[in-house]
Amino acid sequence: MGSALAVALAGGVASPASAGTSVIKGAYGYFDPNKDMFGLGDTERDGHGVFLEWHIGSYWDSFKNEKGNGTWVDEYIPNSFQDGYIEWRVCVISVRCSGWTKERI
Repeated sequence: MGSALAVALAGGVASPASAGTSVIKGAYGYFDPNKDMFGLGDTERDGHGVFLEWHIGSYWDSFKNEKGNGTWVDEYIPNSFQDGYIEWRVCVISVRCSGWTKERI
């Protein structure tokens, strides 16, 4: 990942038309509100998979990428969530998590 990604958003609120990103050592994630989709990448050859967890109100979900360094997984959220805020974070399994990112959907 380039240095531009290292300075990507680590939290905050994004506008409905923008995609928020979160970068920590070993993981890169983003949410695209226009597609109701997350992307999650494993960025380190460290033997740890990565996961992304998210919630809208009391509904919680997560997904993993355990395919290894340099791999990517996309995940769509259910269409039933049309308005409101989504909070999400990326984690390296058994190591660390980013802060929560809150975005309007």
